Amino acid sequence: MNKIFLAAALFSAGGILSVILPKKISKLVSFLFIIAGSFIILFSAMNYLLFSSVTGESISIMFSFPFKEVLFKIDSLSAFFLLILSCGFIFNSYSSYINSVKKKHSSRFDFFFLPVFYAAMILAVTVSHSIVFISLWEIMTLSSFALVMLNHSQIEDFPFKINYLAAMHIGMFILLGAFLYISADTSSFILSAPHHFKGIMFILLFCGFAFKAEFVPFHPWAPHLYPEMPAHVSAAFSGFMMKLGIYGIMRTFISFGEIPLWCGYAVLGISLATTFYGIIFAFVQRDIKRLLAYSSIENMGIIGIGIGSGIISFHYGYTTAGIFSFAGALIHALNHSIFKPLLFYSAEVVENITGTRDVEKLGGVMKYAPVAGTAFLVASLSICGIPLFAGFAGEFSIYIGLLKAIVKNPSAGNVVFSVLAISLLALSGAIALITFAKAFSVIFLGEKRSQHKFEKESAFSYFPLITLSLISFVSGIFPQFLVKLVSRPLLDIFGMEFYASFGYISQLFEKLSFVSILLSSAILVLCLIRYFLSKGRIRISDTWGCGYDKPSSRIQYTGFGFSENFSSSISGVLQQKDKKASASGLFPREAFFAARFFDIFESKIYYPMMKYFRHALSVFSNIQMGNTQIYVLYGLFFALAAVIWIIAGA
Repeated sequence: MNKIFLAAALFSAGGILSVILPKKISKLVSFLFIIAGSFIILFSAMNYLLFSSVTGESISIMFSFPFKEVLFKIDSLSAFFLLILSCGFIFNSYSSYINSVKKKHSSRFDFFFLPVFYAAMILAVTVSHSIVFISLWEIMTLSSFALVMLNHSQIEDFPFKINYLAAMHIGMFILLGAFLYISADTSSFILSAPHHFKGIMFILLFCGFAFKAEFVPFHPWAPHLYPEMPAHVSAAFSGFMMKLGIYGIMRTFISFGEIPLWCGYAVLGISLATTFYGIIFAFVQRDIKRLLAYSSIENMGIIGIGIGSGIISFHYGYTTAGIFSFAGALIHALNHSIFKPLLFYSAEVVENITGTRDVEKLGGVMKYAPVAGTAFLVASLSICGIPLFAGFAGEFSIYIGLLKAIVKNPSAGNVVFSVLAISLLALSGAIALITFAKAFSVIFLGEKRSQHKFEKESAFSYFPLITLSLISFVSGIFPQFLVKLVSRPLLDIFGMEFYASFGYISQLFEKLSFVSILLSSAILVLCLIRYFLSKGRIRISDTWGCGYDKPSSRIQYTGFGFSENFSSSISGVLQQKDKKASASGLFPREAFFAARFFDIFESKIYYPMMKYFRHALSVFSNIQMGNTQIYVLYGLFFALAAVIWIIAGA
């Protein structure tokens, strides 16, 4: 535990030095301090998770007032999420530093709030005191909001950034209310099961954490915020800040133990809605980062499906099904922290060399950014759950957990709910495959769609792109290593019953690894055979031009054209609004078509709610009249009220 405090101290020192030292070296020094702290956390977490002889550490800090004793400890769950955070910190701080080097006039405060953000997260996953946790949660929110505002560019985007702050505080107040009730009911600030209203308290805590994890309907802040942030901030939010919401949900479940069955079905239902809703909105987006934002929502839903299914299996005592479900949720959370930052880093390279994020204006980018294009392809295959890549192992484990639950409990209700979950998860996976096939092909293949002069990608971007791509591939080939990483958290959940099923799970993933090695080897051999048969020569020729003498970007599929058939069939859910001018007459004028999609939760719930809220607040606008005498009168009135209160009390 001393190492975690050392890492937090290094982060804090790096942040302070970034504003004290001369600007030429301040960012580099802060970057080095962050890297040092991240590797300390990484080695500590790996050491705990991989070696069974290593026990948890804890430190108690005594306060005279108001908390008395605050306990910081590393257990299996916190070690697993520290692993996710530390890996993310390394690549994210590198991306942040390179971004600051390119933008020579970037603010040094970016390197002040970034390590504060990191330090708050690592302490939040190790503290056992609910009120101190809320304090660290608030520091995390404010520092992340500062990062957002430092990269604030357009005034029209300002309300969306305020919406993020408001959403985080709504979630924080829900958490605070639940924590205060539990502490009053149990006479302790350590999170544990309350004696009364256990199910209601679990759902309240789930909702509070769901704001951070972007579950539907707590998500509307995310799609507006991600597009306007640089890659390192977007990756920080999606790659590991969202995982703090998952950590909170898992911590609540472990602390509560067995919870009412309806809570598991509620989590599973919300997660299924989140998965399907997120991917259908990702499918129709034309902004790359907005697409990735909705894709993150979908992946949080997949993790939630694993958690919900695990809770249900745990309630019925289906150990094997529960282990598969929880293992799938944790493995997917780890893999998501690898391939989602990779997508954001690749998208930033595309934006830097083309000057746009609009899919409809892109094309042929692979010629100018082959490394970013390859990394985007690897990450796309990973996020779609394709075998041989990260993303497959977690979803595969969740599928097995749902199927095992059907076998254990073939009652009509359980079969219907499980089949519905499997069907929606499979449908979402199919839509995800189409979504990223569209994104990769329209952005990177074909010809340029604009006259803008594309630049070459910078060699500085290679490190995170190549490294994360290799990790995505290796974790897909050797998923049994991922099972080893999640074994200790699962042992804490299921106790000694875990050992009865762990051997079966390990053998299954070892067989999966064997098949993956054979498949990848076969693909490699076929590629080598093709290469030698062609004698190393590659024949390049034009594709059929559909009657056109010269290929043009105008005969290529657009992003909307790729997705139009599906999006039109669910236009009611997508809130599609079309604007078009059709060609007519012998000599028609230029025709055009444009489609916009609105989030149904925003247009039907949040916007009307905010409209009435602003109207209610406008009633008090007359209080601030700009008249100094009125303000003095207010002061005298409250002073008189205070005197009356004191006299009455005496």
